[in-house]
Amino acid sequence: MIYVGFYTDKYKEEARKLIETLFKFNLNFYVQRIEDLGSWDANTHYKATFIRDCLDIFCEPIVYLDCDARVLKKPVLFDNLDCDIAFHQLTHKYCNKELLSGTLYLDYNVNVLNLVSHWALLCEQVTAEYEQRKLEIALKERPDIRVATLPIEYCAIFDRKEVKDKEIDPVILHTQASRRLRHA
Repeated sequence: MIYVGFYTDKYKEEARKLIETLFKFNLNFYVQRIEDLGSWDANTHYKATFIRDCLDIFCEPIVYLDCDARVLKKPVLFDNLDCDIAFHQLTHKYCNKELLSGTLYLDYNVNVLNLVSHWALLCEQVTAEYEQRKLEIALKERPDIRVATLPIEYCAIFDRKEVKDKEIDPVILHTQASRRLRHA
């Protein structure tokens, strides 16, 4: 398994901090700098293409991490997953669920390759609709995909109540750098 991510120059320091945490736990990784594609939306929509390319290059399961992620503990859960894709779903008021794509596990098989290719195709048209919503659409069209839900500890957001109140002990923490850097 390989941990992958990408960043633009604006997020270079975020990527450096992610790489430090990957080194700390001796995790196999590939973090690539890309040219800014002109907007935050375009850069985030590139995620699906980047993941597809990584699956094609490495031919093994991957864990995708946004460059603002920090690995705080050895992420042992990924070693034992039996699914095609795993992600955390954030539950909002009134039971709405949101797929979070800052931490994604993807197995390496033909079902995943087809899913990610379809997701990348949906993301080619950059819209205000987030790339993770497009992943939800691709998943609905592929009922054969085996999905697992990651616990919140694997996609914890630094300022959420459960993190601030220490109700959970994050394995992977996201610092939400886009809040600071998106319009900088």
